[in-house]
Amino acid sequence: MAIDEKFRGSVQGDQIRDYFKKCDEILNQNSLNSAFLLKRMHTLHFYPTKLKNIQFLPPHIQTYIIDTMKKYDFKFCGGISFYQEYFNANNYENLKECVYELMSKGIEMELSWQDNAY
Repeated sequence: MAIDEKFRGSVQGDQIRDYFKKCDEILNQNSLNSAFLLKRMHTLHFYPTKLKNIQFLPPHIQTYIIDTMKKYDFKFCGGISFYQEYFNANNYENLKECVYELMSKGIEMELSWQDNAY
């Protein structure tokens, strides 16, 4: 799988786990693609009840999602979306841990990305 620097895409549900498996394979190769992958900018979009704004969720769920996203260096960008605020060496691992934590709570989401440097 070659990574195009300007590629954009998204996955949701169980496809997110498949995405991480493919990314892990690429990172284990230590190739040029690994460098592109580590620069990938990720955004998480939440669809707990197909609402278009996190403000319509119960306050305790809003707080949990926002606090979890901050813990993993994501910034709220309005509506139902959070993005990785800045580049650091732990972005990919933070992303995986964050997604798995949220998925373990039954929170539905979509993961999107673009291959641009921060």
